[in-house]
Amino acid sequence: MKLPYLIISILFSLQVSTHAQQDGKNTQIIEFGGETKAEKKQERYRNFTIKTSPITWVYGTQSLEVEREISNHFSLQLGLGMRFKYRREPSWEYPLEDEESFQECDSPLWGENDLCDDYFDLSYRKVSPGPLVSLSARYFIAGDGFDGAYLAPTFSFSSLNYQVQQADETQQWNNVVRLPDTWQDESERSFDVVLRGGNQYLRPRAVFEYFAGIGARINHFKRQDLGHDDNGYIRNGERSFTKTWVRLEIGVRIGLRL
Repeated sequence: MKLPYLIISILFSLQVSTHAQQDGKNTQIIEFGGETKAEKKQERYRNFTIKTSPITWVYGTQSLEVEREISNHFSLQLGLGMRFKYRREPSWEYPLEDEESFQECDSPLWGENDLCDDYFDLSYRKVSPGPLVSLSARYFIAGDGFDGAYLAPTFSFSSLNYQVQQADETQQWNNVVRLPDTWQDESERSFDVVLRGGNQYLRPRAVFEYFAGIGARINHFKRQDLGHDDNGYIRNGERSFTKTWVRLEIGVRIGLRL
């Protein structure tokens, strides 16, 4: 006689258990091994880095770069900064045109009456800062997030503005005399297309990377163009032209994870 009562008790227990699972208000979820506070805090320092170079200010540029992890293999990096003085950057550039220096002596504006212009001479030029913007899509080979070896096509734009002293137009032939209080505007706009390869190291709060790159720099110039008229008097002209260089880069970056 006890067996029927046992069967009834088991069926009743199963029915109550099923009803409790279907009733959301009575369901209790128990988690084991949940994240600690330290792990949750660490999770916040995953997707962003902010970096800068400790040495490029010596060469006349400084920028701040923000990187965002997109997937295990890809990230995007945006850089904003300034180009504030003409000096050689930590790169090597070779002009595609044949030339021994940056002197221009064959301007189409003057023909045979052209005078050579030295655009590297800062003794009679003032330089004003300009913006520096860069964008890079970075592919990380190992697929461990944005950590380790990477390849990165990089596009950047920068500019400089100049004022150059005009030449005294009462002088003749090659006797160029600068007027210290009379200025003429010049500008330089640079577009870089570079493929970089490097290595990035992530720590819980820090980031470090180094890279090398090869590509091209396309410079658009607006420059003073000296010449003389048919009577030999010096004249202050202006010309616009474009030059392209092969560009090799090296660099380091240090920063924080955000």
